[in-house]
Amino acid sequence: MIPEILLVVGSPRGRKSVSHTLAEYLGGQLRDRKVSVRTLYLAGMRNSPERQKEFQDSLSRSGLTVFLFPLYADQLPSIVVEALEDWADQRSVNPLGSDRKLAAVVNCGFPEAGQNDAALAVMERFAAVEGFEWLGGLTLGGGGGIPPGDSLSRMGGMAANLRWALDLSAISLAAGLPLPGEAWQAVRKPLMPAWLYLFFGNLGWYWGAWKSGVLTRLRDKPYEAPAPSARK
Repeated sequence: MIPEILLVVGSPRGRKSVSHTLAEYLGGQLRDRKVSVRTLYLAGMRNSPERQKEFQDSLSRSGLTVFLFPLYADQLPSIVVEALEDWADQRSVNPLGSDRKLAAVVNCGFPEAGQNDAALAVMERFAAVEGFEWLGGLTLGGGGGIPPGDSLSRMGGMAANLRWALDLSAISLAAGLPLPGEAWQAVRKPLMPAWLYLFFGNLGWYWGAWKSGVLTRLRDKPYEAPAPSARK
């Protein structure tokens, strides 16, 4: 049994993010299994020497760290990259535990969970280079369908597969074991059909444009180069 697990929320939005929602649910499942859980938010950490030291020390000692973050373009958010690079630069001054484990949960706004695979591969590579035992990761598509900062338990059947995957993952993580393949497969199932997700996504753009008074300007191209004039 792992005595303590650190959940690192790598979203720039902090507690108002889907990553926070996932961390809250996963943390609750781990606590139900008598595991001590701490949650650290990378947002704003560079302005807090105390939180930086907490992160450096936690990642250096023996134990399990789970990163939860959104996909930015097709990779890790900059605050996650900076935190990992800073830790790697400072690890020579910190005693390293002999049993360090790493896992990750990546979500994205694209409907396809596979969009996250490259970012997950970066985390796996980091684990291999820096001497962590890699316990695997989960990749969630359609993260825009999850209310940021809300509870997964209130989402009903739409999040049933996601909750089941996190429940199953908590059992393995509490024991310090790799994430099961069943959890990987379950979390990659769409929260809703892709066409419905895209419909609501587009509706959100139109609603936001209407509130901002620019609904009729959505197709404007202010930076488009003018067509070259015809030579006579």
